[in-house]
Amino acid sequence: MGRPNACDHMRVKIPRIDPGYIMSAAIPETIGNYRIIGKLGQGGMGMVLRAVQETLDRPVALKLLPAEFANDHEYLMRFLREAKTVATLRHENVVQVYDAGEQNGQYYIAMELIEGSTLLKYAEEKKQIGESEGLNLMLQAARGLAAAHAKGLVHRDIKPENMLLGNDQILRILDFGLVMESTSTTQLTATGACLGTPMYMSPEQADGIQADARSDVYSLGVTFYRVLVGQTPFTSPTVMNLLFKHKFESPPNPKTLRPDLSQDTVNLLLHMLAKRREDRPQTAQAVVDMIEGLKHGKPIPPPPVYIIPNFIGPSDTHPSGDLATPAGTAASVDSSPAVPRPSTVRRLAARHRQDYVMTGAVVVAALALGIWFILAMNGVGSHLSPLPPPTPTMASPLPKVPVATPSDGGSIARGDEAFGAQRFSEAAEEYEKALAKQPDNSEVKAKLDKTRNAIKFEDLMQTAYTLEAKGDLEAAAESYAQAAALDTGNKATTRLESIKASIAQNEALSTKEKDAGREQFSKQAEDLKRAGKFDLAAQVYSRAAALSEGATRLVFADEANECRRQDCIHKAMAAEELQNFGEAQEQYKKALALKPDALLEDKLREMQKAAKEAAGKSAEQQRIAKEAAGKSAVERTFDAAMRDAQKALEAGDLIKARAGYVVAMGLKPGDAAATERMQEIDGLELLARGNAQREAGNSAAALSAYTQAAQKYPALAAEARRLITALPQALSPDAIKKIDGLVRAQKDLDAMAALDAELELNPANADLRSCKAALSSLQSCASTYSELDKLIERSAEKINDAIDLDEKDDKLKDAKARFKTLRAQFSDNAGKPRPAFLDHKYPSLLTALQSSRDDAGELDGQLIAAADMLDKKAEKVEKGGKGPFFLPFGGGGDKKKAEKFRILADSFRKIAEQSESLHK
Repeated sequence: MGRPNACDHMRVKIPRIDPGYIMSAAIPETIGNYRIIGKLGQGGMGMVLRAVQETLDRPVALKLLPAEFANDHEYLMRFLREAKTVATLRHENVVQVYDAGEQNGQYYIAMELIEGSTLLKYAEEKKQIGESEGLNLMLQAARGLAAAHAKGLVHRDIKPENMLLGNDQILRILDFGLVMESTSTTQLTATGACLGTPMYMSPEQADGIQADARSDVYSLGVTFYRVLVGQTPFTSPTVMNLLFKHKFESPPNPKTLRPDLSQDTVNLLLHMLAKRREDRPQTAQAVVDMIEGLKHGKPIPPPPVYIIPNFIGPSDTHPSGDLATPAGTAASVDSSPAVPRPSTVRRLAARHRQDYVMTGAVVVAALALGIWFILAMNGVGSHLSPLPPPTPTMASPLPKVPVATPSDGGSIARGDEAFGAQRFSEAAEEYEKALAKQPDNSEVKAKLDKTRNAIKFEDLMQTAYTLEAKGDLEAAAESYAQAAALDTGNKATTRLESIKASIAQNEALSTKEKDAGREQFSKQAEDLKRAGKFDLAAQVYSRAAALSEGATRLVFADEANECRRQDCIHKAMAAEELQNFGEAQEQYKKALALKPDALLEDKLREMQKAAKEAAGKSAEQQRIAKEAAGKSAVERTFDAAMRDAQKALEAGDLIKARAGYVVAMGLKPGDAAATERMQEIDGLELLARGNAQREAGNSAAALSAYTQAAQKYPALAAEARRLITALPQALSPDAIKKIDGLVRAQKDLDAMAALDAELELNPANADLRSCKAALSSLQSCASTYSELDKLIERSAEKINDAIDLDEKDDKLKDAKARFKTLRAQFSDNAGKPRPAFLDHKYPSLLTALQSSRDDAGELDGQLIAAADMLDKKAEKVEKGGKGPFFLPFGGGGDKKKAEKFRILADSFRKIAEQSESLHK
């Protein structure tokens, strides 16, 4: 009943529903005791009708299960479970379910009818939602989810389409058709399958792992990223790539897409979008607490950093380096220069590029040094063996072959290229093709034999390394011994000797020493994994496994296996970005050998297709490949990155060019050519920014960008001066300085007069008109916040008067605290427009103006709420207490006191009328 994607173990269920399935036949006038009024909409789980429950004469939304699913046990169970589950929830922010039933094979659910629109439609119509309003909506959604989580329920399909914003401005969650009990072991889908909407799906759901409350938190984060920023963090035309991004890419910083968002809100969103479930708020209630704390002035700290993994160079080079192990034991590891993931660099390179590269290196170095110091000081593991190196491969030079004949030259050349890149299976296939045409060619036979030995050697070494990762050193030694017979470079022999020494050393350790060593290795591996050094983390987990037995050994072996898989995935992604499709294929194959993953299978097929398309190289590409043959893998990758970046630069694609040069600088930090090109991009971006401002009619901002480019980048000075000269009626620096000075001194009327004088001389000047519009917004903001300050001061006085009448009423004290918080919020917002104007961020003044109106609306709501509360208070006071048998106690209520509360309520409503006028 669902349409699977390319994955077998992870399916996104999409019901195949004919939108007109029930409209093609006449809609019955009644279903059960519900009279049908009309159709409200069509959802993934059925049609929704507007109806009236005749027994109670109340409007309802009636949800119908499609007739074609009535005999599908899985869908029927999920449909009925929605009713049973949500009916247990009684919360303002969850759509209430009234009833469920069946008539003539037609299953239905009757639920609360909400007049309004979905959150998605509301966000699209409003274009941009104010930060304060967005947080209030998120708070409501989180409260509804928290109620579900408190009952042990997980929604699994949180998205803006599944949230209704009523005309009463109350947000409600609906469509619990995918809900499940978090404690249940029963799954309604096949093993490993997952339900949900890919655009909002958590990384663990993309992996086919059972969702929990933290998965809802992630989806809620994606939802409000969309609401506040205007787009979802990840987009892709294919489901597979979209899920891949959820699993492996960090989301763009919301502030880069919407600069006016506060850092606290940005931190909140990024907390919710953490890749690891452990790093997110653990329940929706935790999100509620964070938002309420924020409203009361409690800042939200930065989220755990998602470190872009450091990629190790291709496997044909293994420069030695030192990684600190317990008691300073040296270990030979791959220390190839780290390459940041290019797909993520595109978003990060535009800011703090050099800081990022240097900080990453310092953090990793400090981490290794700190671990070594701690372990050395504790004297732990002084008898432990060195860490195993990355999986070695045999790739000794091939025998020379005479110039090939036209009939076999292509296969031999492709085989040589594949062998040099250590794609031995591919090389063997090509040599076999050549040998089929030249059966007597002894040189090709020698190449084929050598390639087959390399394949066998690789398989034995891989087996040995896998056994070593599991801590089974004895079995690993046997595999290394078999590989040693094929190893011309003594790599297997060296490893065999090390393993034998490790076995002897481990046998000599006491139980206490093993426990201490295992604990230190475990901590070291976790730190390395968090730093993105998956290959090294796998090695350290292997050492922990070697010191363990039973279930503990299996746990560490699994961790080592997963780290190796992640290392392969990230290497594959780096190779793919550089269009090194052969290397990407090999790495995806290695990852799949460690753990089946349908997403990776799709990626492998994608790389195979790309490799075939790229097979027809041009003569120039062949020349480049020939030149690169004698270079190391790092140099080849560096050259490829520089070429791709240069092509992008020539094509005017500055984003792709920057990403390529960042990769190149990661491979060769300090390279003069890459550094020079990066500076050129910085200057070109300034010119491009100036061009964009000029086209938008903001010549002042364009002038500022061109001037910076001329000053910072002499090579672009001539072009910058030409652009400055060509600016249409650019506002002179003196005029800008004069106006800015008046605004800085808060002489806004004088600044407006100066602008009007300039406009009389240049009435068509777009800069002057833009500046005047911004100054007018600034004045409006100042006026609005000045009035709001007066209104909230009066509100504080009135609430104090109410507290004087009843000092024990906690609700009155809470209202006082809310007004105090609002006053601080308004004061903070009131200070933002002027600096924005002085920074010439004129468009942001329109956003600030809307924010001031939103603040007025928020105050209006609080005032009405306070008035209603005081009316209820007056009614209660007037009725007075009750004695035995519900007789009046103490002579009835206090009418005079009640009247005072009513007068205060009227005062709040009058203040609210003034606030409402500011809001409009």
